[in-house]
Amino acid sequence: PLVIATLHALGSKEIRRYVLMGLFAGAAFATKLHAIHIVGPISIVLAVSWITSFVRELRAPNDGTARSFGARAGIAAKEIVLIPAIAFGLTTFLALSPHLIRNTIFHANPVYPFGLAVFKHSHPTVPGADFLFEYLFKDWKWRPHGTPFVNVRDAVALFFSFSFDPHYSFTKSVPSFGSLFTLSLPFLFFVRGRKPIAIATSIAFGAVFFWAMTFRVDRHLQAFVPLMAAIAAALLVRAWELGVAAKVGAAALVVAQIAWSADALDYSGYKKIVASLDLIKTTYDGRGKTRFDGYRRSFLDIGAALPKDAVVVLHHHRPQLGIDRTILMDWAGQQGLVDYRPIHNPRELYELYRRLGVTHLIYLPAEREAPSKQEEVIFDTFVKRYAVDAKRFGSYE
Repeated sequence: PLVIATLHALGSKEIRRYVLMGLFAGAAFATKLHAIHIVGPISIVLAVSWITSFVRELRAPNDGTARSFGARAGIAAKEIVLIPAIAFGLTTFLALSPHLIRNTIFHANPVYPFGLAVFKHSHPTVPGADFLFEYLFKDWKWRPHGTPFVNVRDAVALFFSFSFDPHYSFTKSVPSFGSLFTLSLPFLFFVRGRKPIAIATSIAFGAVFFWAMTFRVDRHLQAFVPLMAAIAAALLVRAWELGVAAKVGAAALVVAQIAWSADALDYSGYKKIVASLDLIKTTYDGRGKTRFDGYRRSFLDIGAALPKDAVVVLHHHRPQLGIDRTILMDWAGQQGLVDYRPIHNPRELYELYRRLGVTHLIYLPAEREAPSKQEEVIFDTFVKRYAVDAKRFGSYE
């Protein structure tokens, strides 16, 4: 929707079109800050359009009025650039403002947990929180490490190769995601009505480029899937109009994508289909009233065993749906409340938990190591020696 609104706004002086763009952009930001990957390229496209329209306006013959060149330039800059830019930027900000206001109230930082080095009074926080967020939360292995030239070169190449050479895969690296979009791009040189498709493609390129220049986690590409799907669909529809040869080629691409994607079902999807059929069958088997009794059983049992006012530290783990109690995370870099680095012995750890009002601990024995050996030793010593009232719920203790 944001890209479609952009295509309608380009070259227009109607403020309502930029307001609509701003509403979509602000909504995208409020959903996930990764929207910058889309809004960034759109802003560049807007800037190019405004500059082009501004130059065209200045080159147009004088309409006969007595305006000087400077006066004409001022009016053109106001109508073509300034007012649309303000409309777009202000509406985006207003649509996002509930998120910014909430973060300012609760964290003294409108973009918390970003900007910790800028907003010095952000809370909750720990010493060196900006470093932990930058280098632990933002996993180092997914970030570009080359020279600026190498990073730019790789980012351009990834626009064409991300589907065929994923950084990680749950489907044996089969190109099941994005490949139809990539393989449809050559049609852009031959189809009619290509301008809006080309602009949308440039925005998609910018989105993938920004992604590749910052944090190359493949699942973040999913934010661009609707745009890629729309471009692929538009190219295939236009290609279908070119003749028999183009139809054969387009059909072959679609068949290839279906074949690749069908394999993905074997790797990860069949269990969900089987589970869905088993769920439907519970009515026939007379188990309708108890069909959900096993769903997230460990979490529900943990919640039932905890007092209503329990405050729980979930150690180095994130899934918690069903526990239904106050949960505190302690993962370094992913929260700013619990800091194990100043702790030297189990007594100090106990006092830290008491200060935070913690009543219970949940962890998965042997699930994963702590970020530091010091934290590993302190937590394990505390749990093994002093957490004597332990209960097991599936994999959780």
